[in-house]
Amino acid sequence: MSSYKNKTFIVFLDLPNWLSTNIDSVKKNFGNNYKKWEAHITFKQDEDFDFNTQEATEIVGSYFTGKSKYQITINKPKISFFDDNWNIYLPITKNIRLSSDIKAFSKLIKKYINPKSPHAYKSTKWEQSADFYPHISLKGGKGKNIGVTIYKKILKSNSNFTFPQSLQVKSITLAKWKLTKWERIKTIQLA
Repeated sequence: MSSYKNKTFIVFLDLPNWLSTNIDSVKKNFGNNYKKWEAHITFKQDEDFDFNTQEATEIVGSYFTGKSKYQITINKPKISFFDDNWNIYLPITKNIRLSSDIKAFSKLIKKYINPKSPHAYKSTKWEQSADFYPHISLKGGKGKNIGVTIYKKILKSNSNFTFPQSLQVKSITLAKWKLTKWERIKTIQLA
């Protein structure tokens, strides 16, 4: 987790435009009336880092050079609960490589996290835990009953895709927090 200041970075796996547009419409219908970034798979969650934009670009570029595209399968929405919080998401299944790469990258850049940042290492610990699962977030919040109600509505909503949905992820994006949303730093095409 991060402070959302000038040293906050994140890495996204980019979804095909038709899919991110469809997911964003579902998010909008269920209360996400702001858009920090189009729908995506988070490869490295936001953290406050002790590197600058050029160094971040070099580290991310070096890691992804020569990496092949990800073949993923997206399944129907699920909900998970932790304490009084909940998250509704589309699980990414049948992809051991994606999970392994996320954990490896998370370990690689852990040394650059600002240890004085609020909630430093929190998301990194989760990425490296046995409980980690790649996913596409739809909506999160507090209050179990509220989450269950929204989850049921999402399951009944009409969307323009069916599950399971298999596709190829062809690029990743490094972004930096700027005021109220993510600003693209660099997009890297996968091999």
